[in-house]
Amino acid sequence: MIDEEWLAAQRFTTFDGHRVVGLLGIGSEHVTFEVQTLDGKGMARQTRLEHLGYHIRELPLFLTGKPAYDLDRLARKLAGLRGAPELDAMTKQYNRLHSAIIKILHQHGLTGVLAAAYKMVTLDFVVFLLKSPGVRRRLAEFAELADRVEHRGFVLTDVKVNEPFPISAERVDLKRWAASMLDHIDELSMESDHLHPDMLPDNPLYVWGAAVTDGFVTDAEMESAAAFVDRPFTGPNQPNVTLRYQEQALAIAHLLDHFLTDTHVERFVQFCWLAGYQFPLNR
Repeated sequence: MIDEEWLAAQRFTTFDGHRVVGLLGIGSEHVTFEVQTLDGKGMARQTRLEHLGYHIRELPLFLTGKPAYDLDRLARKLAGLRGAPELDAMTKQYNRLHSAIIKILHQHGLTGVLAAAYKMVTLDFVVFLLKSPGVRRRLAEFAELADRVEHRGFVLTDVKVNEPFPISAERVDLKRWAASMLDHIDELSMESDHLHPDMLPDNPLYVWGAAVTDGFVTDAEMESAAAFVDRPFTGPNQPNVTLRYQEQALAIAHLLDHFLTDTHVERFVQFCWLAGYQFPLNR
C-alpha cells in the first residue's frame, strides 16, 4: 500500500530539471504529481502506480536522476520485503511480466503460453512462472470477482483487468476461465527439483532484482548492493537453497528477456553475478 501522506510531502527536482511541488492524486493505475517546469509553468506528470519506490517510501532514480535514497536504508527495506507475495504487483518489470503471461494465457490458453516459450532454454521456466504466487494470486482474484456491480445506477457485468496488458471480458466468463486455469496449472509438472515456485518471494536475488530494474542502484553502487545478498554456499555439502536462488534468478532473467522489451534485465544479471550467482543469459 502506498503511503499517500509521505508521497504528498515529497519535494524534489526531476531528472530533467523540473520541480515536483505536490501530489495531485493516486488513482487505480497512476500516481500524478504537480510539477513546476523550468519556465515556471505548472503541469501534471503521471507515472504508473506499480513502481517499487512508491511502496517502500523511497524516491527512485527515474524520478530524481541521482540517488535520493540511502543504500543501507534501501537494503533494510528490501530485506523486509523477502517473502512478500505481492512483490510482483509492486514493481514495474515484474508486473509487466505477470500481466503479459496472463494476457497470452487468456488469449491462447496453456498451449499458447507454452508455444510462445518454445525457444527458451527450458519450458520449466514458464511453468515455474505460471505456478508462482503472483500468477496464482491474480487468477484467484479474477475467480473471486462479483458477477455484477452497480455504478451510478447502472448494473455492470463486464470488467477490465490485467493492466498494462488489459483483458476486457464478461465477469462471469472471466471468473469461470480463471478458476479453470488454476486447476490446469496445478496439473502441470516441472523437471527441475530446484525451482520451487512457491518460494520465489523469499529469494533475495528476486527482491533486489525488483530494485535494480526499477530505478534503484547506480552502476557505481552495484557491487556494494550485491554484498547485501546471501552469499552462495560452496563445498561438498552445498545446500539446496543456493541452487534454488540461482535457478529461480536464471528463470526470471530469461522470462523477462523472452517475453518483454526494455526490462533492464542485463542489470539484473549483472547484479546476480556480483552477488556470486553466475549464469549466462542465453538469447
